[in-house]
Amino acid sequence: LAPLPEAEREVKTLAQLYGAAHSKVFTGAAAREAQVKAEAANYNILHFATHGILEDASPLYSHLLLAQSANTDDGKDEDGLLEAREVLKLDLRAELVTLSACETARGKLGAGEGVIGLSWAFFVAGAPATLVSQWKVESASTTNLMLGFYQNLKAANPASKAAALRTAALQLMQAPAYKHPFYWAGFVLIGDGR
Repeated sequence: LAPLPEAEREVKTLAQLYGAAHSKVFTGAAAREAQVKAEAANYNILHFATHGILEDASPLYSHLLLAQSANTDDGKDEDGLLEAREVLKLDLRAELVTLSACETARGKLGAGEGVIGLSWAFFVAGAPATLVSQWKVESASTTNLMLGFYQNLKAANPASKAAALRTAALQLMQAPAYKHPFYWAGFVLIGDGR
């Protein structure tokens, strides 16, 4: 997989925006699958800036790429792939999960269930809203969109999640390099937009 040069800047800037007392950032080898599973229930917002891999045939095997973990507390090794089927087992309290990764809104249509994949798994695990991508997205424009989204969300008159995303997309499309919808229209908010 190609490197994501902007991902580390994205999460570190978000940590500055929210402050050290209200955020925890894991990058590189510290962004372990076991760490996510152990701590995900402790946060109101979860933000993943990594590779998302879609498994069309078996959507519960769609996953986010994290670092591998050896010898977790229960003695089992983690492969570094946070799969949708594993997300289902999490007990989340997050109001928002952002998957700043490729194709995280996609999956397989399930009768009465909608699109089964990563966004569905986070919803079942307890997150009422997910910000996810519909296609393979570009790293720099995604980082700019995400930073704009969170700045709008955290503004003095906080916008709803849906309005924060809309404003961020409108701001990004004003940049000549990002005028094409490929750069600003890839992300959608699924679930509670308030």
